[in-house]
Amino acid sequence: MATVVRRKMDMMADICKFRGQGFTFTATAGTTTNHDYKFTANRLLEAPIVICKHHAWGDYIRFQVVDVDNILGYGAGAVLDEFATTWYLDDSIQTQEQVDLWYSAEIIANLYVRVIYTSVGGTNPEVKVNFCNHAYSS
Repeated sequence: MATVVRRKMDMMADICKFRGQGFTFTATAGTTTNHDYKFTANRLLEAPIVICKHHAWGDYIRFQVVDVDNILGYGAGAVLDEFATTWYLDDSIQTQEQVDLWYSAEIIANLYVRVIYTSVGGTNPEVKVNFCNHAYSS
């Protein structure tokens, strides 16, 4: 993918189109749960929107970009980036506050975003993640 967009202000309709994606999983209470989500096409990735139910005070989340299938040749399961580390969740709301970045990151097809959810509570948290993605126009 050719890098054209570096800032949100560069995302004009003739360059890229919105292609949002979401997924859901249930984390196991009192443990750490990994969930991998595969990107099947090249995307510009903005900060995810996290929605939780049954989460507890002290629960936190991490996000990594992982080459599960060794498409880049660094080894299967290579962690290429971690873009949120020990991101604590507010247990008083379901939709967590989104970080508004002035730039986006590129993720190429067949890489995964790994969500690592650490639960400290006694109930299995339900987790939904929405990605505000963009695709380059052809």
